[in-house]
Amino acid sequence: EDVTVPAGTFRALRLEATGTSRRLDRATRHAGTVHYVYWYVPQVKRWAKMTMEGLDGHGFPATRESEELIFYGRD
Repeated sequence: EDVTVPAGTFRALRLEATGTSRRLDRATRHAGTVHYVYWYVPQVKRWAKMTMEGLDGHGFPATRESEELIFYGRD
């Protein structure tokens, strides 16, 4: 699918992954799920966009991150 980011519009392969996460650095072990989406662009040889959403053990949003390619130097 096409993905538009500050660096431009690219034809991308959308990859999704969902899994579980567990905190080991606290006395209480927090568990939840995490969902990643990457838009990989073969032309750039990397992803142009990534989103991640983490849900706590009760299904409530716990964390959200996103990254976008802002510059691509075409030769």
